[in-house]
Formats: sequence, C-alpha cells, structure tokens
Amino acid sequence: MMLILPSMNDSKKNGKEPTKRTNKRAMNRESSRQLLESRNIEYCTNNDGIHLIVTGNGGLIDFWPGKGKWIARDQSMSGFGVFNLIDMIESGLL
Repeated sequence: MMLILPSMNDSKKNGKEPTKRTNKRAMNRESSRQLLESRNIEYCTNNDGIHLIVTGNGGLIDFWPGKGKWIARDQSMSGFGVFNLIDMIESGLL
C-alpha cells in the first residue's frame, strides 16, 4: 500500500490557504539560495529546496533554509541562520 502525503497545492484545493509560517519558510528557502549564489557558495538542492547540501571549506554542511538550521557533516558545528552559515564558511571555520 502506498501512502500519499498532501502537498502544499492540495491545501488550496481544499479551500485552505497556506499559513504565514509556510509562506515565511518558502521565502526563506528562496532568499537563502540567492544569498548563497551571490557569495559563490556551492550547494546541491534536495527535496525541492527544503534541504540543501552546502560545500564548505572543510566538507559538506546540511542546511534546511526554511527553518535556518545547519549542521556540519563532520558534526563539528551546528547553528541557525543563513548569515551565520555564510560567515562561518567565509571565515574558514566550515
């Protein structure tokens, strides 16, 4: 049996509008990608942009731009916010 989860488009079909939180996360996903690109920081997109794999100086970093959470794959650091992530990469700490 296959389980089908509702998508964001399904909420509009049901007459419900996306919540403010959903809209904010979507805006965060887009602006975070633009910021990373403007700084020439490489990344790979997964799950329609919900999860990004960012290339740092010392390895890969998992980043969820909707919530702003990031974790270095080697578990050396974690934090929140695209600006903090960019600062850590540009300073050579990640």
